[in-house]
Amino acid sequence: MNPAELNNNTVLVLNKGWQAIHAMSPAKALSMIYAGVATALDIQGEDVMIPMKWEEWQKLELKDDDIFVNTVHAKIKVPRVIILAKYDKVPIRKPRLTSAAIRKRDKDTCQYCGKGSSKRKMNLDHVVPRAQGGASSWKNLVCSCVPCNSMKRDRTPKEAGMNLARIPQEPKALPASHFIQNHYGIPEWEPFIHKKN
Repeated sequence: MNPAELNNNTVLVLNKGWQAIHAMSPAKALSMIYAGVATALDIQGEDVMIPMKWEEWQKLELKDDDIFVNTVHAKIKVPRVIILAKYDKVPIRKPRLTSAAIRKRDKDTCQYCGKGSSKRKMNLDHVVPRAQGGASSWKNLVCSCVPCNSMKRDRTPKEAGMNLARIPQEPKALPASHFIQNHYGIPEWEPFIHKKN
């Protein structure tokens, strides 16, 4: 196995109700199964998913494409999904404030002229400029095309004689599963993670 995989968040964590809540490293996941605070999910197909405690999991026969860790006594399969034994909550999170998140919120459309543009030609604009004390926040950042951003400069929309298409808002908090991304393309995660549009 690739040693780097032991450090990556490649194990999906489900709460007691089988809802995705976050991802963790294989080493931490195996420790939780061993301690009895989680069970591993043996996924044998879309309709066959068997929760297993440590005693059963460590005896699983490895297939050619399984990822495993070497122990003193045997090779142990790394689970791709685990289920927490007692935790039944669904954490709620707000999206992180990033330029990609602002672009997504504003649909890559200039909030002054209403024209869409490629990501390379779109800037982020502080509605109240930083030079005037404007913060980098959800309610003060908008997508702006290069010509509108250049025209507005370090002025407020009112000072520049420009109007916002809509007042920028902070996104609502969503279940943590909405933010889990399957960066590694792990097929066993697919039934549990939020489908992105």
